[in-house]
Amino acid sequence: TEEHRMTFEDLLACPNCRKSPLRTDGDGFTCTECRTGYPSRDGIPVFLRPDTRIANDEADRAEFWDAGWEKRNSRLLALDQEGILTELKIYLDYQIQERYPSAVDINSETVGGMTFLNIGCGGGFEGLLFAGYGTRYIGVDFSHNAVRFTRDLIRKAGFDGVTYQAEAEALPFKDGSIDYVYSSGVLHHTPNIEQTFK
Repeated sequence: TEEHRMTFEDLLACPNCRKSPLRTDGDGFTCTECRTGYPSRDGIPVFLRPDTRIANDEADRAEFWDAGWEKRNSRLLALDQEGILTELKIYLDYQIQERYPSAVDINSETVGGMTFLNIGCGGGFEGLLFAGYGTRYIGVDFSHNAVRFTRDLIRKAGFDGVTYQAEAEALPFKDGSIDYVYSSGVLHHTPNIEQTFK
């Protein structure tokens, strides 16, 4: 809903100057201090810094991941809501059987209602899982296709949440605005692991 979307927008801060609030500017956002603009692409805010390595010397890596998510997940978007929920159940059953923390330690009782940040949301299954737990789900990834697939699958499944294209090293959120942060299989892919932890 519009009210829910605005609540998510209240959590945002400029990833470039790190603290300043953002204001909506057409389809995108602009920092109230440093005036850095962040456009929207396919309805997804793109919070990449002007000097990001992703847009410059790591463009090939971004294209590689975009192509991978397209190949792995485009079939899911062809499914209807029932088909997506069936695929989610298969995924969840496997996660429980293999004792993955994302299905054993994290569930609707432990994170339901929390503002939940999924850094490196990938192509959608984790987003479906965590949004399905009743979180206030936020998925970020440097791959545009990852956040697009995650957003579209969540919507098609009837869940709520938002996705942003962003860097793990410079997240677009105010300090103290996230209740739960989850990231799996992502940190070793980041260009600066120490900065990502910070």
